[in-house]
Amino acid sequence: MNWRKLNSLVQYLLTFPSCILVLVTCASATIGLLYLQTPFEFEFQYMPAVAALGYFMSRSLYAVEHGIHISRNEIWAAVFILSTGIAVGLQIQLGIDALDEDGISSLDYTIAMWAFNIIYVFAGAACNRASYVKSDIVAIILLLLVVIPFIEAPKQGLFFDYWLLRQATGIDGFTHLIIAEWCVFFFIAAFAFASDKLRPVVIVVSVVCLFGMQGRSSTVFTLFTFLAFWLLTGGKRIVLIYAAVAGICVLAFTFFPISEYLLGENERALERMLLDSEDNSLEARADILADSVYHLPASSLHGDPTYIAVEAGTMGSYIHNILSMWQFFGVVPFILILILLVRSLLVMRTRMKLKKGQLSVMEEMACMLLIYSATSVIFAKSVVFYWLWFAVGYWMLQYVDKKFEKEWVVALKPDKKRRSSKRKKRSGSRSGSDLNSGLNAGLLASTNSESLSSTSTESRSDSRTSANSAARSSSRSGSRSGSRSGSRKRFRF
Repeated sequence: MNWRKLNSLVQYLLTFPSCILVLVTCASATIGLLYLQTPFEFEFQYMPAVAALGYFMSRSLYAVEHGIHISRNEIWAAVFILSTGIAVGLQIQLGIDALDEDGISSLDYTIAMWAFNIIYVFAGAACNRASYVKSDIVAIILLLLVVIPFIEAPKQGLFFDYWLLRQATGIDGFTHLIIAEWCVFFFIAAFAFASDKLRPVVIVVSVVCLFGMQGRSSTVFTLFTFLAFWLLTGGKRIVLIYAAVAGICVLAFTFFPISEYLLGENERALERMLLDSEDNSLEARADILADSVYHLPASSLHGDPTYIAVEAGTMGSYIHNILSMWQFFGVVPFILILILLVRSLLVMRTRMKLKKGQLSVMEEMACMLLIYSATSVIFAKSVVFYWLWFAVGYWMLQYVDKKFEKEWVVALKPDKKRRSSKRKKRSGSRSGSDLNSGLNAGLLASTNSESLSSTSTESRSDSRTSANSAARSSSRSGSRSGSRSGSRKRFRF
């Protein structure tokens, strides 16, 4: 075994367990909080850090083999991480800190949130080198890791009883915001591993479980993610079929006894999920947004989370959309995260086109996670949302060689000058061929007029030879044009 093969093998072994380590973190949350009903074991939070370490080691080995080369997306990601780090450093240096009503320091909260999410950036980057094989068995196992704890958790009918869960786990703020997002990663992974026949089951199970957890935005955005991914990969007919099935289920839920059963068990939770009553959380988030927007210009340089602690009274009262990046880190990281999201979506769409929908398991997971994260932070979630950082790390920190990056850039932004020059050359060649054909026709007419006195046999032989030569020239021009068109269609990925 030569050095290159050994190096590639070591890189594969360093990145292969990355997604598995993240899944172990999710499993520790679902099993510990719902099935065992014990406080969350924070030791499992170090699993993504191990995956991030694997990324740095694999990236170093790649640089040893191929030389030091940094892609454009890596530069954008590095600038974003550096800008958020500078914002946190300025808050530390200037002593920008305040305590909320619960005694939580705004500076400590920001530092912990930033460090935690940076780990998820590099954990996502490690996953872009991992590869897995589709398997319905793996998909079923992933579903069971959510379904069994979901069944064992204390509930009132279909819905979780969070008061009992708070008493059992000792977590005062235990809500769907803590548990639902861990389950979403399981459902996305199960959908990626599952075959087309099993995927409808994954959708139904995920919607039922998230609905029972009272995660309204998680339920809606997860269903939207599955349907959007199917549309992007060419499954328009399948999406229409399941949209019709969903409509039938809604009608059945409305008119049949299942609605009476749910209303009898937990009417308040059902009304909250269906928006049939006044939703205090939506009103509170709208008020937070209206009050915080006026303070954003004052926090443009480095962010000002003290406003959350002092004015809102609790560090959980941040803006629940992408503007929270401005609130925590300033305007520069806010602009950069928008750029990273757009570039990540472009890279994702280009990868789908180049592979014609034949994506690997990890690529499908990353596509759905990016769709889910982007939709969530635009409408309902803040930058505290760790899956946003994970998805950006996956799509932006893909280290490639120079040849691949050139093809990648050409695929994203076609060279218009090169195309226009090719068109001019083709038009010039066509005009030249038309001129030659006109001259040939004139010469042929003159020779025919001079040879009218010749015998009929000679004219027949001349016409046959001219016809054969014309056929040969047309076949040559046709083969050349075919080869040119074939070379134009060819694209190496």
